[in-house]
Amino acid sequence: MRLLPQYNRNHSLLLFTASFVLCASSQAAMIVSNVSDGTIKTYDQTSGAYQATIVSSGRQFSGVAVDGGGDIWVVQYGFNSNSLAEYNQAGTLLRQVASPNGDLLGELAIGPDGYLYATDFAANQIDKFDITNNAYVSAFGASYFPHITGETFIRGVAFTPNGSLVTINNSTYAVEEFNPTTGAHIATLDAGYLTQGDSLAVSAAGNIYVGDFYGGLTEYDSSGTKIQSATVGVSGFDPITGVAFGPDGSLYVADSWNAKGILKVNPQTLAETAFAQPGTEVAGLAWSSTGESAGAPEPSTFLLFGGAAALLRRRLGRRA
Repeated sequence: MRLLPQYNRNHSLLLFTASFVLCASSQAAMIVSNVSDGTIKTYDQTSGAYQATIVSSGRQFSGVAVDGGGDIWVVQYGFNSNSLAEYNQAGTLLRQVASPNGDLLGELAIGPDGYLYATDFAANQIDKFDITNNAYVSAFGASYFPHITGETFIRGVAFTPNGSLVTINNSTYAVEEFNPTTGAHIATLDAGYLTQGDSLAVSAAGNIYVGDFYGGLTEYDSSGTKIQSATVGVSGFDPITGVAFGPDGSLYVADSWNAKGILKVNPQTLAETAFAQPGTEVAGLAWSSTGESAGAPEPSTFLLFGGAAALLRRRLGRRA
């Protein structure tokens, strides 16, 4: 049975889809989740060829992280409405942990400290979890986002080379930077440049790449200064719901609605080439943490930022 997205009266997202990362034994693999058929599939890291279907659960997922033991964490909808779910590399469900207060969690990332961090779409904040002990630890960042019933302003989560956490603020079109240990706000980066960002990734040099709802890909330096931008893909390649560095140092970008494809992008020039064509509504993409990663710092190889919220809002709008 396939779960359907639910919305409130403001057409805000209540359920999401997403992808997750698989730690392959010898070679990193690209992992793609698909809204249309509810599956999570792997693709060859070099050719983009389809490899296998890992999970076909009939549920919807959002967010992704791989812990130090190689297990896969996603946000799952359909168990107590909203929960964290842990899978092993074979796709077996190991455990489910209900989210605090029934909050709507979004994207996930494992921090340098080993804790799991999640965007909280309901409270517009970052939630922190001790996954070793199945415990919710704390939340931070809420004061930097508006709180309007049914509205989500926080998108994506990534870590910089110095260990700080960055996330998109779609109320100010900026990137917010936090200390993940204390929750203290460090800086507001790039105020005024973004146009409804959906996902982000950070390079080994600390540059931030943001994919937006309109198919734009923009690079900023670590202070938030805009370096370059481009509209990627064929006409209608939007919205960008996944941005992740691969083991080869290239940036990989996923479209979720029109092109239903994945591009390989040169991070220095933003020049693109076709990589994989799932042919379904891609909610996000990621790479395993195995292999050499020339472009993405540790632990950003553990990250997947799917703009699933933008995808389902887009679908709702097109059916209106």
